[in-house]
Amino acid sequence: IISGIILMSNPYMDYKNPISLITIPLVSMLILWTVFRIKRLKHGINFIKNIRLNKNIEFFTIIFLGVILLFLGLFQRNNTTIMNTYIFTGIILISVCLIIWIKRQITNQYKSNMRDRTIEIQKKEIDEHISTIETLKKENLKLGDAVHKYNHRLSSLETGIKNTINQNMNSEFADELAVILKETQNISKEFAEETEVKLSKLPLTNIIGIDNMFRYMQEEANKSNINFDLKINESINSLIDKNISKEKLEILIGDHLKDAIIAINHNKDSYKSILVILGIIENYYEFSVYDTGIEFEIETLLKLGLERVTTHKDDGGSGIGFMTTFETLKECKASLIIEEYNPETTSYTKSVTIRFDEKNEYKIISYRADEIRKQNKRKGMIIEELV
Repeated sequence: IISGIILMSNPYMDYKNPISLITIPLVSMLILWTVFRIKRLKHGINFIKNIRLNKNIEFFTIIFLGVILLFLGLFQRNNTTIMNTYIFTGIILISVCLIIWIKRQITNQYKSNMRDRTIEIQKKEIDEHISTIETLKKENLKLGDAVHKYNHRLSSLETGIKNTINQNMNSEFADELAVILKETQNISKEFAEETEVKLSKLPLTNIIGIDNMFRYMQEEANKSNINFDLKINESINSLIDKNISKEKLEILIGDHLKDAIIAINHNKDSYKSILVILGIIENYYEFSVYDTGIEFEIETLLKLGLERVTTHKDDGGSGIGFMTTFETLKECKASLIIEEYNPETTSYTKSVTIRFDEKNEYKIISYRADEIRKQNKRKGMIIEELV
């Protein structure tokens, strides 16, 4: 368009002229430079960054070109060869684009259905966890009553036997009482072992440092009565070999699980749970942490990775974890995706996902996306509405 305007403004200018070949791109560059100096456009056009929208625009542009070729061919009645060439080319362009576009729409619909199915399965698992926890609570109450009834009585019995032995050291019953004391102590020990909370066995990655980190975090979660569930759906050996070192993955796991435990301890909800998923999801390796803790403050979301921010300084939060995470993401070209769920529809409040997709994006998918957009001044941050 710019070239056409320049050539039309000067009827003596020939597009093959060397002066034209220099003038036209220089004027084009000057106009573009001037346009993108505008404050609203200097950081780019947001809708162009939408990859899915761009792909659709590309398809419809090519289809539009095909339609134009069809019309041009229909008007070339004086030259059959050109007419057939235009019509044939137009039909080929339209057909190929429509086939590819329909195929992609089917694929996207399949992925959407799979995502809905995954969410449905996770909700079902959450309901099962809640039901199990309620049952365990009732059993714990019964167990607590039993402990209360017998624990002090056993301790009292031990003390009584010790006093009797001390008072009757020369008695013929001293040896028998010592045996009874030993038996009582053994029973107390067995009782303590039986009533001790046993941690569920976690699935293994067969990478010692990673497995030890998950086990340690399970123990930390248990101290706060938090249900800890780990799912590993694929070998992560390839992830360690190609995307991230074992040590840095350990740090990511430790940082985000610790954050989840702190967030849950600040939530007054009785359902306390962490779900960890590690493996391949939709062709990419992912490490995801779902928790029932309190939400991020919007200000915190907008400052993550830019400065040390934390809402839990009193509980050991330093803000260093996310700073380290963003450094690792940049190095590995991985993306950070934070999803926030409506508390009225699901028990989990949020999830933090590290996706090794070579894109190095920071994305927030939230039921309160509009509210976050209003406060956002950060460039390059992707905010999407939770579907």
